[in-house]
Amino acid sequence: MRWLLFLLLIGCALYTDSRQAELYKKADEKYQQGLRLRNEILQSGELVSERLAKEVLPLWEEGVQLYSNHRGLQKELGKLYLFLGEEESQRGETILESLEKRKKEGSLDPAKRSALEKKAKVALERARIYLTRAISHLKAVLKLGENPSEIEILLGRACLFLNHYDKALFYFRSALERGDLPPERQVQIQEALELLYRLMRKE
Repeated sequence: MRWLLFLLLIGCALYTDSRQAELYKKADEKYQQGLRLRNEILQSGELVSERLAKEVLPLWEEGVQLYSNHRGLQKELGKLYLFLGEEESQRGETILESLEKRKKEGSLDPAKRSALEKKAKVALERARIYLTRAISHLKAVLKLGENPSEIEILLGRACLFLNHYDKALFYFRSALERGDLPPERQVQIQEALELLYRLMRKE
């Protein structure tokens, strides 16, 4: 009886390992396909953000659903969501700045103002969603043992664009204090910290 139970358990373990390997393979196919597509989109230079969001994100999201411990998928998803989030945030802020300038000049009718405000709101909300997802994927990468300093810098950027200054400060400090960044990267992070301190003083 014991041997029978042992053999049954061994069989279950082998099946689980085989299933996980199969899922990893399928996820990796999505990952590699997304990498090729991303490179094609970047080389074309046309509608880059829109095409990355519509064509690459769904592929990689399907892959990470198949196998959540795929380090490459989690990392590239985090980086792509961060890129898209920063783009949308800057787009929204640019619209608001233009809106404020035209208000002061008195060259904006109410209907146009309402349309621009709505456009800015949509961009900033989309940015918030992208950046929140970036943080989720980047935190997953940390758990999988990826280089913590570089991932923490990406996390700091995402938090910065979400106006979570305390969290951004924590991640930038952590990356800097670890001491494994190249000298030029350390200088960049130190400068980012100084700008962050100024922003926090204005709050």
